Amino acid sequence: MDTYKTGRNKTKYQKIQQDAISKEEIDRLISVKNMYERFGTFQEVANRMGLTKPRIWQMMKKGRRLGLFHYVISRKHKLNQLTKSISRDNIVNLIKKGYRISEICKELSIRPPELNALKDFYKIRLKSNTRLAKRERYLGKYLEFVTGLGHHPSTRELVNSKAGRSLYNNIWMYWGGIDSFRKINNIAKPVFRVTEKFKQGRRKSIRGKQLGKMKRLKRVKDFIKSRGKISSKEIRTDLNLKTSTTILYLKELVECQAIKTEGKARSRKYF
Repeated sequence: MDTYKTGRNKTKYQKIQQDAISKEEIDRLISVKNMYERFGTFQEVANRMGLTKPRIWQMMKKGRRLGLFHYVISRKHKLNQLTKSISRDNIVNLIKKGYRISEICKELSIRPPELNALKDFYKIRLKSNTRLAKRERYLGKYLEFVTGLGHHPSTRELVNSKAGRSLYNNIWMYWGGIDSFRKINNIAKPVFRVTEKFKQGRRKSIRGKQLGKMKRLKRVKDFIKSRGKISSKEIRTDLNLKTSTTILYLKELVECQAIKTEGKARSRKYF
């Protein structure tokens, strides 16, 4: 390819410079330019000519200074080609679908540095678009969870499974809480579901509390019987009970006639 410029386009300085170098040097500079256009990088040209990359760069600068040719920097040339084949909408749509950087690069058949160059060229705000994409992704996962469960889950149902717990954490990260997530996506708060397992656990809990209380009442009663006449303060101190708990226990024991009282107010004794 002939890359000589016509004499009319040469400046006086360029003509003087060209006259000062040999025809062989001019041919060599043009040969370097042709190889650069063919292989695309200074490093590849340097490898093929047995020179260093900085030396090739110097020769290209010299040829351009002499007016022998013009060349486009490799990065700009590649960026121009990328912008012709990949539009801004292509990248934004993939980001909104929740694609990761590696997935976007694979889909568009480009490398991560090229994606960053396109992002800067198109002025794409990756953070805001990524947040929107994450919301859409986790909303889709929530709907999949609902399909598998058969109804909108309560908070307890979400955190009781590994997948639901991960989803719950991401809901907190991108919506600020489960209530905000439901409000934004028009999801009604699920009605409390009383399952048979919950009923059994409730009954067991109530029985356990009743048995525990009966044991504590018996302990207070046996302590009073073993000590004879005793004040409520002594009972509270020796058994390490709270004031309110001591009053309730003594009242209940008196009502069921398990113990008796004598005196009034602070002088009252129990036996």
